[in-house]
Amino acid sequence: MAYLGTQIDSRYGADSYVYLSEANAGPFKTLDGIDEGGSRFFEEVMNLVERPMLRTARKISFVAHGIGGLYVRFALKRLYERGVLGGRLSPINFITFGTPHLGTLTSAAGVMGALIEGRTSAQLKLKDGDERFGRPPLLVEMCNREYVAALGRFAVRKLYANVRFDSMELYSASIRLDDPYMGLSDMQLAARITPQYTHVLVDAEDHAAANAGAGQQQRQVVAPFRPQLAGQLSDRRIWEDGAQALMDIGWLRVDIYNPKGLSPHKDLVVATVWLNKEGMDIVRHCVDTALT
Repeated sequence: MAYLGTQIDSRYGADSYVYLSEANAGPFKTLDGIDEGGSRFFEEVMNLVERPMLRTARKISFVAHGIGGLYVRFALKRLYERGVLGGRLSPINFITFGTPHLGTLTSAAGVMGALIEGRTSAQLKLKDGDERFGRPPLLVEMCNREYVAALGRFAVRKLYANVRFDSMELYSASIRLDDPYMGLSDMQLAARITPQYTHVLVDAEDHAAANAGAGQQQRQVVAPFRPQLAGQLSDRRIWEDGAQALMDIGWLRVDIYNPKGLSPHKDLVVATVWLNKEGMDIVRHCVDTALT
């Protein structure tokens, strides 16, 4: 996130304070659970806003990559309950890049998470619930009223997601139940790139509307996602209801088509400048369109 933080600071630094979270830095801190990581992040934010230089702050935004977006969402509920979010501080931007909001069968907990089946992995795969006691998986619980109310306070909620070439599936990273790109070829996707940004697709809903009067062969093909992830639950409806609850609060979706990147997931935030430079236009889009 260092490159993204630098770009935000260079554009808005005169009127804002950019802080890169350290609460979950390190290879093992991503293994002990989204709730544990979210609690560490909550404590970090509480300590941060009490710094003398920030006591006069009136606005707050969060920008996160991958599993970091889930840590933020977990913490937001507690920040809202404490009166920090929506009370002392007005929530402006909530932006995530490739965050598995609806879960994933692929590890999002870094290299160690791919090697070790920890609590985080179980939570991402929706294996942590206990039907005997009526306890849903954590990610399903994080779609309930208390969590969604905190998200709903933000002026802008934005999701950056790779359409292809990313282990973080589109349905999860962009909070969708339907796939607007089903059946489209790489050439058709490339034709939808915006002129200002190399990898940003024109809004899918705009294309659907534009094609509404076209012939059947040219119409947008929208098909429901059928993730194996949700299919493993005894009642798939709790996952679908949770996804719908998140969708209902409204999101800006920025869909990314990056066929040349060596690591499209890391390109989203230019994790390493020399290796992930394909994502520089994506970061520029985020900086250009952030609400201040």
